[in-house]
Amino acid sequence: MQRLFLLVALFSTFLAGPLWAAPSLDDRFQLRADSLPSGDVRLSWAIAKGAYLYRDHVKVAAGAPPRALPATTSPGEMKEDPGFGRVEIWRSQGEALVKAADLAAAGSPRELSVTYQGCEEDSICYPPVTRTLALPLTPAANAPLTPSASLAPAADEPIASAQAVASPQIRVAEDTSVVSRLAARGGATWVLLAFAGFGLLLAFTPCVFPMYPILAGLLARDGDRLSPRRGLALSTAYVAAMAAAFAALGAVAAWSGSNLQMVLQSPWAIGLLSAVFVLLALSMFGAFELQLPQAWLNRLSRPVGDRRPSVGSAAALGFTSALIVGPCVTAPLAGALLYIAQTGDLALGAGALFALGLGKGVPLIAMG
Repeated sequence: MQRLFLLVALFSTFLAGPLWAAPSLDDRFQLRADSLPSGDVRLSWAIAKGAYLYRDHVKVAAGAPPRALPATTSPGEMKEDPGFGRVEIWRSQGEALVKAADLAAAGSPRELSVTYQGCEEDSICYPPVTRTLALPLTPAANAPLTPSASLAPAADEPIASAQAVASPQIRVAEDTSVVSRLAARGGATWVLLAFAGFGLLLAFTPCVFPMYPILAGLLARDGDRLSPRRGLALSTAYVAAMAAAFAALGAVAAWSGSNLQMVLQSPWAIGLLSAVFVLLALSMFGAFELQLPQAWLNRLSRPVGDRRPSVGSAAALGFTSALIVGPCVTAPLAGALLYIAQTGDLALGAGALFALGLGKGVPLIAMG
């Protein structure tokens, strides 16, 4: 057990460094837009070493609701991709050209939505990202471009440019998820209420059901002396501790920001987690016995007074019970963590996941 704790501690230590150092998505794929004298708009990506973009996944749209616009893309190289099969990709750089005639046919829009998707070589693939480009572009001084020959303008043609990471002409498209819309309408209060509601819905998933006999066993230790007030105190402590475990996940997600996905899907992180699961599997096959230290077991099971359970023991049991809920709520929890990571708000992240845990615990408190 001591070796397992040491392994978890080492994993936490190694995880902290890359969370600070991992580059952002815009560092890996730097988008730039250029307005040509003909009225065409040229999109250029500077792609970091070790990364690539899918040529066929570049989409340009305009209007509300967005309507697709034709875009001529520069040629790439063929790759046998594990996710999409044989595809054409861009390394180092890629370009797309939107014709002035197509812009005019779309009603001369004031904005373009550019969607693209990329991957790290032999590593993670990022979800599609959308950037919104404000038109018309204004000239940018000293903005050299290294275009592909197939899409290059004449050498004497001046261009107007906008840099995605530095210019206000290009901004991240607004998040249209349910949670983001709630945040726009009512701020943090609506987000907390929404997560509490999501938690209440998750309370009826199969993995939450084993928590009822766990809590019932804790309450049964009071025997005939158990009162509604006592049941409320113990069940609330149990649920609050379970919610605190989820709040810790929310705080970590908000602290790490968008780097969380990149770090957890890196080869070393996957390999280390795989090693932990192998170690746990060996215990299940009888290679060794895995249990909490005896001192911890004695403290958790120690009766208080005349064998009545303590609020502290109920909280400790609730905190560890969060692991039981994990398998059934992994998908919605991952979506919640992704939203929180995008906000980067530590207090909101912890509060939202705490509200999620409280929502899941409402039926447990009612039972208590």
